Amino acid sequence: YAIHLLTHKQLNEVWKLNQRCFRDGEGYPKSTINYLLSEPTTLSYRVVTPNDEMVGFIFVGIKDGIAHLTTIGVAPE
Repeated sequence: YAIHLLTHKQLNEVWKLNQRCFRDGEGYPKSTINYLLSEPTTLSYRVVTPNDEMVGFIFVGIKDGIAHLTTIGVAPE
């Protein structure tokens, strides 16, 4: 596994994984994920397999030197 920055190029992929991780409306809508990827105070990373399949993601907001875990998802399987 490897950890890489998560960018707008992976928007659809992270949104699909988000839907698999959070059921019953608990996941963020695509518009919120898009916003988080655009927000300069948010760090976003993805975890990928050797085949470059995304199996995890994390969004962390930073404000006034304090980190806030916004969301984290790991493929259910």
